[in-house]
Amino acid sequence: MVRRIAVACLALGLGIAVSAGLLAYSNAASGARMVLAVAHDLPVGAVLDGSSVRPVRAALGGGQAALVIGAGEVRAIAGMRTRHELAGGQLLQRSDVEPEGLGAGGGVLVVLPMKDLPPVHQGDLLDVFALSGNGDRTVAQPFAWSVPVESAGGGSVVVRVRRGQELAFVYAAGSMRLAAAVSRGPQPPGGAAPITSAEQAVAVAAR
Repeated sequence: MVRRIAVACLALGLGIAVSAGLLAYSNAASGARMVLAVAHDLPVGAVLDGSSVRPVRAALGGGQAALVIGAGEVRAIAGMRTRHELAGGQLLQRSDVEPEGLGAGGGVLVVLPMKDLPPVHQGDLLDVFALSGNGDRTVAQPFAWSVPVESAGGGSVVVRVRRGQELAFVYAAGSMRLAAAVSRGPQPPGGAAPITSAEQAVAVAAR
């Protein structure tokens, strides 16, 4: 009997070891990456700091990877607030946080007309770009980063901006051609600069 129990325990141990090995292989094969998880339960409106999150390794699909915040962005989200209650252990998504001053109904809602708008939902963040000129003299330049979306449809998007920014957005809505991309980070990408020619656009896109 003792021998049978020992054999069973050994088999169980080997099974666990094999499962762990397969899990590690699966994570590596599926492109596991370091992302941020909520370190402990957080109420709505909580200000994030280094103790609010912790890095974890997670295997994510392409769509999921765009939604969560990478471990390298921990300094960028410091000072942001939670949009709703968060449970400890859950992965931190971009729609979970917003810049301080926009929470609890703060900020100002502005409608931005956009002809070609990517699929967006409430809580998504947009990088907004301004287009000027025509034809070969068109210039595309950054306008605003990580602007929270309230709603979208009918060729326009409603965004929430900080007080003091609303006039700039209203001016842009009335006199500028705007385009947007779903934001992948709370900070501007490195090297972001105006695009002033087709050749430059091709060169930057090919990097």
